[in-house]
Amino acid sequence: MGLSIHYSGNFNSETSLSEMIEEIKNIGDVQKWEYHIFETEFSKNNFDEINSNKNIYGICFSPPDCELVMLSFLSNGRMCNPFMLEHFLKSMEKEDEDLIYVNFTKTQFAGIESHKIIIHLLR
Repeated sequence: MGLSIHYSGNFNSETSLSEMIEEIKNIGDVQKWEYHIFETEFSKNNFDEINSNKNIYGICFSPPDCELVMLSFLSNGRMCNPFMLEHFLKSMEKEDEDLIYVNFTKTQFAGIESHKIIIHLLR
């Protein structure tokens, strides 16, 4: 059995997306983690809307021997999984829609320090 973290959430509209991205980027640089930055600013504050555009905002990073950690959001502020979003947009199956918001990463082989840092960042 593997050690995995399952997580979800919403972006706090009172905080800065670009500041969060910069902080994660700085941690990634110190830890020598690869990362990818998506859009850095929400187009407008529409977190209360159910529907959102399909742009991805935020950052994902990959500690060594760990799956990607996605801190990525839709324009409504809801955390999403870009890979599952792409799958849903191709299938448009209603039962696939909930999978957009399923995030997980396997940290079993990344080591305890990486696991602890990821948990801390998610909190």
